[in-house]
Amino acid sequence: GWVVTVDPALGDLRGGDILIEDGLIREIGRGLTVGDDVEIIDATDRLVMPGFVNAHHHLWQTGLRSLAGNWTSPDYHRNVHGNIAPRYQPHDSYLGGLIGALGQIDSGTTTVLDWCHNNSTPDHTDASIDALEEAGIRAVFGHGSVKPPTQEGGKPFSEVPHPRGDAERVRTGRLAADDALVTMALAIKGPDYSTIDVSLQDFQLARDLDLLSSAHVWNKASRVAKEGYAAIAAAGLLGPDHNVVHANCSDAAEFEVFFDAGVTFTATPACELQSNDVSIIGRVLAGGFAPSLGPDTELYL
Repeated sequence: GWVVTVDPALGDLRGGDILIEDGLIREIGRGLTVGDDVEIIDATDRLVMPGFVNAHHHLWQTGLRSLAGNWTSPDYHRNVHGNIAPRYQPHDSYLGGLIGALGQIDSGTTTVLDWCHNNSTPDHTDASIDALEEAGIRAVFGHGSVKPPTQEGGKPFSEVPHPRGDAERVRTGRLAADDALVTMALAIKGPDYSTIDVSLQDFQLARDLDLLSSAHVWNKASRVAKEGYAAIAAAGLLGPDHNVVHANCSDAAEFEVFFDAGVTFTATPACELQSNDVSIIGRVLAGGFAPSLGPDTELYL
């Protein structure tokens, strides 16, 4: 086939061959020599290329597609997390995850980070993982936590640490392997949505479980922990094992904290433009980093 290698040394190969053994690409070139016991896939007149990587998506929201075309960010939090999400049953999460993952495969995405922040019970968590495994997509399951309205006499979600027990259950159980088709990350609230004490606990939990942590970052006036990422870095908990999503409103000083720590960045331009924010892609590239991309949610499609 016409092989798009995404490798500057190899370039694009018209009439190229790809040799795959045991699920791994072993060789790329023209006229590769193989034995008689191989399966040959004729890709003549077709493009052969790596699958897209979707670095940030809330698959559980697939059933809410196009619901929020004219919503602002406060509308989203009030209507989705404050009203719709608490009504979700585990099977609703499963259906959203399954249909969403199959839709990703259909559009050429072969890897997705499912940032799952509506797993109010272990059953919700398991249903979302079931969906990814059944779809057959390569996925990182971002184990999150819910953001429900504050009940009378109860604590706001910003004061509630990540559910350690459920995270440990999954990490030591079905997602214990780091080389499986579905692996695990920790989708934490971060300083924008939790107090500094909770943020520090959540970052430490990710370290304890040897997991990538990921957080939504805006650095707007509504940020809960005004100390922000400087305090996380000062505690020695910020590094390449943390993924910053959005960061549109982060100032130059915070970006220096990010760059010094070597975090990874994910931009979701369609979602960010919905909130009248400019994507961070240019700022990240200027800092010598390469951002990953994601659509975030199908609510705005």
